[in-house]
Amino acid sequence: MVRWLFLVLSLSAVGQDLGDLHRRLATIEEVSGNAVGYAGTPGAFYLLSLEYLQRGGPKDFQALLRDGDPVARSMGLVCLAQSESEQSKELLLTQLEDAARVLCYPGGCVGSTVSVGSLALELLLNPGYLGNVQPALLPKEAIPGLCLEILARDACSDLHRDAGYRLQQLEGLRLDLVALAEAAPGLKSWQLIKAVGRLQPTEVTRNFLSRSLVDRQLSWKCRQAAASALTRDGSDAARELLIAQQAWLDSIEPGAGSAFVAESALCAQVQGHWDPIHAVRTWKEMEEREDALIAAMACSHPSVFRHLRGAFSLAIVDSHKNVRDALIQGLHSLVEELDTCAQEWNSWATLPYEIQACLRDRADKIGTANCQELLDAIDLHLQSRMHSEDAQEPR
Repeated sequence: MVRWLFLVLSLSAVGQDLGDLHRRLATIEEVSGNAVGYAGTPGAFYLLSLEYLQRGGPKDFQALLRDGDPVARSMGLVCLAQSESEQSKELLLTQLEDAARVLCYPGGCVGSTVSVGSLALELLLNPGYLGNVQPALLPKEAIPGLCLEILARDACSDLHRDAGYRLQQLEGLRLDLVALAEAAPGLKSWQLIKAVGRLQPTEVTRNFLSRSLVDRQLSWKCRQAAASALTRDGSDAARELLIAQQAWLDSIEPGAGSAFVAESALCAQVQGHWDPIHAVRTWKEMEEREDALIAAMACSHPSVFRHLRGAFSLAIVDSHKNVRDALIQGLHSLVEELDTCAQEWNSWATLPYEIQACLRDRADKIGTANCQELLDAIDLHLQSRMHSEDAQEPR
């Protein structure tokens, strides 16, 4: 009832004649396509979207984007992607940072939990994602720019893997600042470097970052972005590049080069702690490595988070309170250190958004009270970061 009333209040100014559709939408709990389940039949969400498209218009669909329920916002996105509104593309772009989760069955029997933002990206690139036949909203030549913009935005961390994969699959992609600036003219050089630093590390990306690091014509902020990205690379080659430039970086800002080298070494240390954990194949082996697992969870560097996220699925976290406590403490340590990676050039500045998404998905693992305490601390950090960025002069 509460959900239905919220829909009515948020949409009453637009679609009075769509009240029956809103009531039905309030009962749907997942996004589904035109051929789902064993029988390959249209899902309830898909069928309702056809009625919205028949009876509603762009203003009705735009109103859905303001709804508090992520399934309703998803309906707005799907309908806008199918409509002929000139604003559809711009409206979908505004939703990329929507981290709320929905269960999505685009086709077949297997669904997954995705963010509303990832659904917006999918619809931008493929409006027929749920089974409709519809031309793409973005021309092919606009895809590199969109992927770079997503990679440069910390709040779009949920989309980075998808955007990075799509970008690296494009033929003829040139990793140099001139070509990248042509693809994404709205991004500054340091943002382009930061975006490339979030791609899957390869020799090509490493060479680009190395050139950016030593280019005396680039701003200090650009070279900070390159150095930070090289710490994320995690390879011996990246670490050697930082060591080679350490003295020069220190000469520009005392201690900067040493800090980047130390961070790169810490990343390697974190990986070294977790490699034996990931190699475990049986429950018994994991029990034998319990102390090593607890020790691995204790590092507060951002690189440990992807390992902690994976640890949520370990059975030993459920069965051993001391392991679960170590996981909770590891998350608290990361949240307490968020300010250390909050600089806008920092490759690790995605961390608060990544922890938020994980906690919203897996709150049952660590308890509601622990989860809420962490989320509240992250919210305070992000508010502080936003005020700090607003106070800075444009560069």
